[in-house]
Amino acid sequence: MYSTFEHSVDLIYCDLIQRRKQDCSRGQQLGVTCLAGYAAGAVGTIVSNPADNIVSSLYNRKADTVLQAAKNIGLVNLFTRSLPIRIMLVGPVVTLQWFFYDTIK
Repeated sequence: MYSTFEHSVDLIYCDLIQRRKQDCSRGQQLGVTCLAGYAAGAVGTIVSNPADNIVSSLYNRKADTVLQAAKNIGLVNLFTRSLPIRIMLVGPVVTLQWFFYDTIK
């Protein structure tokens, strides 16, 4: 997520705001941090969604092995099942983490 966060910050300053970080107010800088933090959280959620679906399947005893769980869920559902909900839950949490990190550092 760190790489996604840093790339998002660079993209926002270079392409959206079109100013250097030093030329922006503290509020604008924290806004960029929040937007980039949400993007990092969304990407992290997308990457971890298949594993989360498998773990949920194993925990709920819908499958006995990882391969059986993946087969039962299906390839498309492995990547898409519960994804919007997870992004809505994880995104704000990661945003707050980056907000506090950027405020303290």
